[in-house]
Amino acid sequence: MNSGYANIIKRVERNTLNFTSKEARNMSKKCEVCGKGQTSGNAVSHSNIHTRRKWNANIQTVRVNENGRVRKASVCTSCLRSGKVNRAV
Repeated sequence: MNSGYANIIKRVERNTLNFTSKEARNMSKKCEVCGKGQTSGNAVSHSNIHTRRKWNANIQTVRVNENGRVRKASVCTSCLRSGKVNRAV
């Protein structure tokens, strides 16, 4: 019984996704600094018809200095303007 269980675990480990940093950045629509992301609400027409819609945060991919290393990060423009991010040159 243990060998069957071990085979299942090996199969699961083999099939797990190993994301690179670029793939992980593209998946998320959230700022890595403040966590700002997508919000939802209603689009209201001239005849006052309400339909659901989404607003995306203005997320930019920038090069960031982090602990002496340069990496790419997904950051919203308000964090960029306020200086919460050390940008790499």
